[in-house]
Amino acid sequence: DYYLEEILKLLQDYFIEDFEKCQKIAYLEWMCRNILEWDQMKCMQYMMKQDPTIYAELVKIIYKSDRDGDKVDEEKSKLANKIYLGFDKAKFCPTEKNGTVNYALLKEWVSKFSKLLEDQGQAKMFGNLVGSLLAYSPIGDDGYMPCEAARRVIEEYNSDSLKNAYIVAEKNKRGVYTSDAGKSEMILSKKYKDNAEALQGKYPYIAEIYLELSSSYKLQADWERRHAEDEW
Repeated sequence: DYYLEEILKLLQDYFIEDFEKCQKIAYLEWMCRNILEWDQMKCMQYMMKQDPTIYAELVKIIYKSDRDGDKVDEEKSKLANKIYLGFDKAKFCPTEKNGTVNYALLKEWVSKFSKLLEDQGQAKMFGNLVGSLLAYSPIGDDGYMPCEAARRVIEEYNSDSLKNAYIVAEKNKRGVYTSDAGKSEMILSKKYKDNAEALQGKYPYIAEIYLELSSSYKLQADWERRHAEDEW
């Protein structure tokens, strides 16, 4: 694993701006998806961020189309099981580069992705998928989440499915944590509330998302505190 990672680092650094070679390296990274972590798959990240085609193709393989009905395709199911782990690793904000996101490029990526899903008979999945991805956008220039470009796109494409997917992805970013009688949850609740209040004037839908996150962590904090008290 070590030598594979070291060789890939050299190739990635040298060819990341060469589209044709980057595409080939991305293919190699994908073949090693069960070995590499997502942050080590730099060329695949680059390709997916630049254009939604690869991501949409994976969605097409893994999830059923509206046109499939109740029929079960055994071969497709086997292929889906093989590649799902790699797909699940793909946590990225479309078009992000060096911590910044351009609104025009992001809007173009999202629009193309929407069209691809529609052509695949998977238009209903748009909100869930885009919401999950935009939760990984960088922080905005004003210090609040998400970045300005992602805010504009979310406000334009707002839906319950997008909101719920964003909330779930944001919670999952927390990862493994140690229980501390609700103290960490209270900190998160305040953080999300402050974020919502700062944005609610210009971005009401974003504010709604972060208020719901704040409320969720407040409830969890109360439960954790009561649970700790009961143990005493």
